[in-house]
Amino acid sequence: MKDFFRGAFNMNKEVFIEYAWANSELQARFVMCNRIAKKKKVHPGVIFSYFSGESDNYKIQKELEFEEDIT
Repeated sequence: MKDFFRGAFNMNKEVFIEYAWANSELQARFVMCNRIAKKKKVHPGVIFSYFSGESDNYKIQKELEFEEDIT
């Protein structure tokens, strides 16, 4: 079951807040970076390299976590 993630991305003093349902933080980052690339009208590789983790310019955290109850 997917969790709900919130991401805050700082790109040259322009902040993007994105939300995504994903299985992991890595998958959420992928989805969010693709959305930012569409908004900025650039290739997704540009955004992925900008938010590669080398600098502290983004933060992704779980907003909602689901567990499957098997009884």
